[in-house]
Amino acid sequence: MSKAQLTVAETLKFTRHDFLNDLQIILMNIDLGNPEKARESLLKTTEKLKQHSALALLGLPKTEIWLTAFDWSYPSFTKRLTCRATSPITHVNDEDLVYSLQTIIEKIEHELDVFSVYTAYIDVFSTENDWAITIQVTGNLPNANDQLLEKEAFLVEERLVENLWTFTIRGR
Repeated sequence: MSKAQLTVAETLKFTRHDFLNDLQIILMNIDLGNPEKARESLLKTTEKLKQHSALALLGLPKTEIWLTAFDWSYPSFTKRLTCRATSPITHVNDEDLVYSLQTIIEKIEHELDVFSVYTAYIDVFSTENDWAITIQVTGNLPNANDQLLEKEAFLVEERLVENLWTFTIRGR
């Protein structure tokens, strides 16, 4: 792995820092007499925390840390996370999944235009019988061919269509 996995302590440090920044924005809007903006910021922060909390349902602590720490590990991207997990992801090696996620993002990073803005929409889905992690990157993207990689416990699909690069890792 070319990027070191953050420790739990490092992840907590970054999470606290982000949360304090969010609280400062709320306080600033209150101080400026903008209660509606303060309310919007509060709801946005609450929703972000709910999404990160839902990652614990996956039962994959290393994947949870990787997804939580994505912003800090890959500053080229703005992260938007949704997590619709209702059951743990079983029969998957946590380290193998993290390695596959890192490989995907590092592949994208090497292709980016440093003067462009990129957003990574990460959607995590799990039920008792199915799971998928989809990463969609928007921005000024290079050409790439669709690919399918089969691993023992999951499939990795890659697709690029008009500045939307989609990677899906799905259970088998």
